[in-house]
Amino acid sequence: MATEAQTRLNLRSTEEGGMRRPLQTPTPSLVFRVISEGDLGPGLVGVIHTESGRPLIPGESVAAKVVFPEAEANDFVRPGARFALWNLRVVGDAEISAVRGAGR
Repeated sequence: MATEAQTRLNLRSTEEGGMRRPLQTPTPSLVFRVISEGDLGPGLVGVIHTESGRPLIPGESVAAKVVFPEAEANDFVRPGARFALWNLRVVGDAEISAVRGAGR
């Protein structure tokens, strides 16, 4: 069973090393890297869904539903959990506010 999480995504601007262009949603293109004691840990694939399919725009903060299809997500996806958003480099961060499904 997939885990669904309500998440706040904080995207770096392009000038700050973020994405170079908007990213259409839904998308699995950003990897959620676990942050552990200041280091980046394992990466989780999550499919990002924004309200009305709005694209992810560099420099913006947006609420999104993220669906984590892999069972491994159950070990990491919890309310309050923080992740680095990764696409060849850190392009932002995410914080989980609520979880539905296996990761509760």
